[in-house]
Amino acid sequence: MKEVKDTIREVLSAIVPITTVVIVL
Repeated sequence: MKEVKDTIREVLSAIVPITTVVIVL
């Protein structure tokens, strides 16, 4: 489960900045 949580965190860490940029643009 730890690996899954870490993967989710990494994905969110990558999606959040992209989503922010898209919203700003």
